[in-house]
Amino acid sequence: MKCTNSVSKVSLKKPERWPVQLLIRSYGTVIFNLSSGYCTEKPYCVLKFSMINMNAEQERFLREEFLTMAINGALQHNPTYLKSASEKDQENFRQELRREIKNIAAAYTTTVASEMHFLNIQKLADDLTHKYSCLLVGGRFRIGTAQKVLNLYLKYLWCCGLIPLPPHCPFDNRIIKALPGCADLEKWTRIDKIDDYKRLVEATKKKAESLSLSEWELQAWNG
Repeated sequence: MKCTNSVSKVSLKKPERWPVQLLIRSYGTVIFNLSSGYCTEKPYCVLKFSMINMNAEQERFLREEFLTMAINGALQHNPTYLKSASEKDQENFRQELRREIKNIAAAYTTTVASEMHFLNIQKLADDLTHKYSCLLVGGRFRIGTAQKVLNLYLKYLWCCGLIPLPPHCPFDNRIIKALPGCADLEKWTRIDKIDDYKRLVEATKKKAESLSLSEWELQAWNG
């Protein structure tokens, strides 16, 4: 996979300040359009970053790596298994989690509505709970963990241009602290009600204003 950078310059009458715009493209589609303010240098510049289509093996590799990263990001520092769960039990659980995430994520090659995404998170939590309750702390694969692994995986795919804009974003302590009225939900690993998750989504919508949830979270995470 190769990335190419090109700079298009347009000659204009010299203003007092020159606007600079950054367009990030993937597969010919603009996925970010960020105005970075003004500069005193001329001429007006539009920076275009384009990604050349990757082959099937490169895409497969990235998807598998992204899924591993998403699972690690959701389970590390998160008490998930009972002490009685063996390493083999834990590995079986993680493999089932991978299969479930892949099956769900297959639908996100097109835009998925927010309500459907709520249902997918609930289903992921319930399905893993039904199959592995005897291994899990509290007998549950919690909503907070389910949203984190699914939303984080979708974020990786989106940032690489493999799927369109996801309906939501990953919620963890860092992001939840930035949301008004959600202090009681900062410990995301304990969230196990879909209505609490919906509170996070609604608070993010207000915070993001004109941005999508995914765009706002990306900017907030990057600082």
